[in-house]
Amino acid sequence: MRSSPFRCLVADDDYLVALEAQYILDQLLTCSVEIRPLDTLLSACVRSFDLILVGLGLTAGTVLEAIEQLIADNHTVIIATTFGEWPSGTAIIGDVPVIGRPYEMEEMRGAIEDAVRRRLKPG
Repeated sequence: MRSSPFRCLVADDDYLVALEAQYILDQLLTCSVEIRPLDTLLSACVRSFDLILVGLGLTAGTVLEAIEQLIADNHTVIIATTFGEWPSGTAIIGDVPVIGRPYEMEEMRGAIEDAVRRRLKPG
């Protein structure tokens, strides 16, 4: 049995948008949610989170390698963006769930289920 609460990180440079994500996560999960700036992904502290929701904006290029490493290390990552298409160089994302911003509860629920299912999939 898990002794510590499920921990979610919302990494986003837009604090108001991150608050919206926190509200939805609080509705969907029994969890602890922390909001931090996007460049937090460059820090080792992100490894302690169970779910990482990354809000990509115009500064996405600075953290793409960190996102790639989190995915390679089997962290549960969801990408949120307002981009219609990924900017060039983001093919590293692979099959990580991508949702739109502003957030919608049902879309986030589906992305969480998909992300967790992929993380638990053997192989």
